[in-house]
Amino acid sequence: MAFMELKYGHIYGGTPWKKVVNDASILIYKPETDEMRIYTKQFRGDLQIVLSNGISDDLGITVGRKFEVLDMGTQRRVLYNENFELPRNVETRKKKEADKIKLQLNQFMTGVMKYQEVDTLVTFGGSRDVTLCKQAGVRFNRNLKIVDTQRLLQRYTKHLFSLNMISQIVNYEYEFGWIRSNNCEFHIKERTQPQMRSNTATFDVCRQFLAHREFTDYQQSMIIKAALQMQKVQGILKEREAAKNV
Repeated sequence: MAFMELKYGHIYGGTPWKKVVNDASILIYKPETDEMRIYTKQFRGDLQIVLSNGISDDLGITVGRKFEVLDMGTQRRVLYNENFELPRNVETRKKKEADKIKLQLNQFMTGVMKYQEVDTLVTFGGSRDVTLCKQAGVRFNRNLKIVDTQRLLQRYTKHLFSLNMISQIVNYEYEFGWIRSNNCEFHIKERTQPQMRSNTATFDVCRQFLAHREFTDYQQSMIIKAALQMQKVQGILKEREAAKNV
């Protein structure tokens, strides 16, 4: 069983519709031994892309978005200017560079999936992630089962939870090389720990992994916690709306 997380953005100064993957992580979990292993890859190229990350409050409610520009050559962040536009000929050249990133993604995904003989691929709201892999030429086995934990939760709770909010519900935390939730804990190997930073593919693949484990092994408890969280969130949103009308 594999859990996949991709991070991507669009070419800075170019069309927002062409996505470029800059960070990928695959977490392999073997239920028979309760062991997990993480593969991660940061892609490099002569490109600057715009990254957009959600900002949430203590309840996991999204309250805004943060935009920043990543230089995929140096891996440094630079200031974002929403009015910046690339000349047409430069944008065309950058699109060709983006195609080279697709090759890197293809090699990474294909290599891990084949080596680990993955039969189930799990994402969290990752339909675009799967599409980006296919656009990069990744050929998934026709017998591969693709599972979306976000959609599974929606089926039971009638609510589409963000990863930030579901992380609050399962009480996700990372410290001293360990990831923990209400009922689960796993050790992160030292070579992977430097990647465990907010808004990285590695950090978020761990969050969705524990969310899936909680849903799979402690489903009733998780659904109750999710319902209680939604009651609290709806109450807070009503209070905020009332405050606006005062």
